[in-house]
Amino acid sequence: AYNIGWSYHLDPSSVFFFEMSTEVGDSTMRYIEDHLPEIGGALLPGSVWTGWSSLVLDELAAKRGGGGGDRLEGTPGHDLLVGRAGDDLLLGRAGDDHLAGGRGTDRLRGGAGDDKLAGGRGLDRLEGGAGDDLLEGGAGADVFRFCAAGRSGRDAVRDFDGGAGDRLAFHRSWAEAVGDRTGDGRVDAGDLRAAFEAHRGDLVLRLDADTRVVLEGLAGRTLGSDDVTLF
Repeated sequence: AYNIGWSYHLDPSSVFFFEMSTEVGDSTMRYIEDHLPEIGGALLPGSVWTGWSSLVLDELAAKRGGGGGDRLEGTPGHDLLVGRAGDDLLLGRAGDDHLAGGRGTDRLRGGAGDDKLAGGRGLDRLEGGAGDDLLEGGAGADVFRFCAAGRSGRDAVRDFDGGAGDRLAFHRSWAEAVGDRTGDGRVDAGDLRAAFEAHRGDLVLRLDADTRVVLEGLAGRTLGSDDVTLF
């Protein structure tokens, strides 16, 4: 897989810019938090962007917040939700959604579907929900939450940094699934830390073929006692 940076001038009269990268191989894309979009009419359904290949947005319904604390909810389909400034709550609901928090302390919940979440700047909480989700916290101490092990799917975190205050919060069913890995006679967050293994440059917690969490680029690293919590 490799990344290609794109930049678009969408509207000469309003000067909208949007930058992203596309990962070829598993067809994921991520938002660059330093250049979060000012979403306007140019991103309404039917828009087409061209670069290395064409990206058709005719299945994305776009909503953006204002300068305060906004609550943006998606539709049963595929949505693009952008919080911008303020402490926002973004709810993707069903569909394969793209959520970008922007600046502020934001809460992003993907819901069902294969979602892409970008927290942006601030102390954010990202929860992909069911499906195979891609999470990127951005600047600040962020919390990445993972729902019950039987529902979570195959998730990836692009930028986990425990030294910067990031945390992984797992539903207790994850610890019950891995069992007593540390041999201390109890099942807790320590067993989850012990269950992470290096794989192709990443640090991976794998329950089965359909349930895993990948911490990208962290192979060879050891998770600390503050990095993993249960709820």
